[in-house]
Amino acid sequence: MEEKNKIFNVTNLLLIILIIILISNYLKKNENPKQDVIVNIPEKTGTSGIRVIEKITQIPVEIDGTKVIVDEKYYLKYIETKDSLQKLNLYVESIKIKEYNDTIVNNDDILIESYSKTRGSLLEQKIDYKIKEKSFSYKPEYIKERPRLTLLPTLEFGIDRNNLLPNFKGGIGFQLKNGDVFSTSLDTRNNIYIGYSKSITIIK
Repeated sequence: MEEKNKIFNVTNLLLIILIIILISNYLKKNENPKQDVIVNIPEKTGTSGIRVIEKITQIPVEIDGTKVIVDEKYYLKYIETKDSLQKLNLYVESIKIKEYNDTIVNNDDILIESYSKTRGSLLEQKIDYKIKEKSFSYKPEYIKERPRLTLLPTLEFGIDRNNLLPNFKGGIGFQLKNGDVFSTSLDTRNNIYIGYSKSITIIK
């Protein structure tokens, strides 16, 4: 009767360990897989504002029946100047080719540098900009750490080489955060085992 009770207890222990293993495998299968993370960068607009390089007064002038807006200062100089050479010099000055290099916008979001080539003088400048919305995706890289304490149920099957009789062994191990395992187990021959496994990292 006592021998039957021992076999019954060992069988119950093995069944409990088997159930724990099955439940653990089921929970692992239901873990959410790594999914791509989509990052959206919203659209951003801005302007440099109107940069007044040279302040002028504009007046309308009629030329061959067409109204033209001109610089009052240069127009009056041209009208008042009697010398033909000075008039020519004023005309040449007004059509002179000039180049401008400048930094229009320079902030945390964008850098805009400009180059301008004009016939005459650059009076005002304004730049509007738009950084278009865009998105990208990436798969996050998880750094998985061992929990502070892990339960490791085990079930082993062996055969006696002398009489070829089967032997079952079931046990429970406790894994620490550093990977070391303390374990205890019992086989169908009523042998009790106590063990310790040292975790040694070979490839990280």
